[in-house]
Amino acid sequence: MEITIIGFVSVLIIFYAFLKQKKEILLYAAVFFCGFTGASVVNISSISIQPSYLFFFLYFIVIIYQALVSTKKKKIEFPKFFTIFLIYCILTLGMCLILQNQEIIILNQKDQYANLKFSVSNIIHVGYLGICYLFYTLLINKRTRLNLRGSLYKAYRLGVIAIILICLYQILAFQFNLPFDIIFRQSTHGNVQGSRLYGPCGEASMLSYYLAPSLFLMLLNIKKYKKDMIWIALGILIGVLCYSSTFFVGLVLSLIPLLVKFLLHIKEKKSTGYLIAVVVVLIGTVIAIAIEWDYIEKAIFKFFDTIGAKNLSGSIRTEAFQRMAIIGFEYPFGVGFGSSRSKDLLSTWLCNIGIVGVIIFVIVMINYLNVCLKQNKTYECIPFILCVILAMISVPEPYNLFIWVLMFFGIYGTKGNNITSRDDILEKQIYQLWWF
Repeated sequence: MEITIIGFVSVLIIFYAFLKQKKEILLYAAVFFCGFTGASVVNISSISIQPSYLFFFLYFIVIIYQALVSTKKKKIEFPKFFTIFLIYCILTLGMCLILQNQEIIILNQKDQYANLKFSVSNIIHVGYLGICYLFYTLLINKRTRLNLRGSLYKAYRLGVIAIILICLYQILAFQFNLPFDIIFRQSTHGNVQGSRLYGPCGEASMLSYYLAPSLFLMLLNIKKYKKDMIWIALGILIGVLCYSSTFFVGLVLSLIPLLVKFLLHIKEKKSTGYLIAVVVVLIGTVIAIAIEWDYIEKAIFKFFDTIGAKNLSGSIRTEAFQRMAIIGFEYPFGVGFGSSRSKDLLSTWLCNIGIVGVIIFVIVMINYLNVCLKQNKTYECIPFILCVILAMISVPEPYNLFIWVLMFFGIYGTKGNNITSRDDILEKQIYQLWWF
């Protein structure tokens, strides 16, 4: 067993939270570290525990303990459609047991084409999804969603800034051969790809997966945090230096709603604060691109080669998508959650939970959009949608906690604490049970 540097930092945060007797500090820490997907607090053999998971587990234990010792009855709230999706995913494990003797070839969790076989991996991945479910369930608790969302956004914002600073240090680490992984990315999982930036994440695509929607979220809150214009520009530069098609797709998709919002501000003659922020960010981005144009040119060519399946990465992804997607249509209920890990979430889920499961998830997304639009949160929901799109085309990992934090912000907002929300709309999305 190995306790890492971030592990020792985590111990200090935990000690401080219990010293102050404020369990919310554990939740803030979980949100702050949710982008540190390649970091670990402790490594046990091939198992690594992310700091965000550790803080969430401790927060969850405290919540359960307080509920058990309290004499007051508690109302437990569950997200309706997420609950249905989780139950369906659990039930698909039966398909794996039924089909495992039919010699179905899948791309398994070890990135190898092999016969379908039920294993502990199926249980583990359902467990990961269950953890995300519990995390989101605690976030939508009425006290949290009404009283803590402003503080939760501050923690998330600081986490983004921390990762940007770590990536800037990584540039120096590459240049001067300074230690990096031993400090910031100690997980036993991950992939080092030359001089591509990955920060405290598993790999470059994981960093891009986190940065693209997070920078959009920061831009939405630029009026309150005007200095974030600098961080957003630096974040875009770092995303470019990842040489990841994931970031370029995220950047292009972000520009569409930003342009619409920009034009509406001009047409309606609203406050110039947002307009100035966008202009400054664009100017900073142009300067950053000009400085690193040689690298960006390589990244652009790599991006088009990848999506056109002209390079090795593109051809491997195309083959994996085709073979796993076909399984999803041949077996409409899938071959079991956690059985396959393709190169993107769409083909992974088509294989694992089938076309029926993907349709259920689409219904979840439609409901999510409907709730956001009813609350006039048109732009706030975009970071989560962007995250889902990037996962569907690039990163087959729905288990990172930042995804569900973005989902929470999309529905409940980021501005301030103790703000009354449209609970007449929101509570229709929640199962409520009394716990005596």
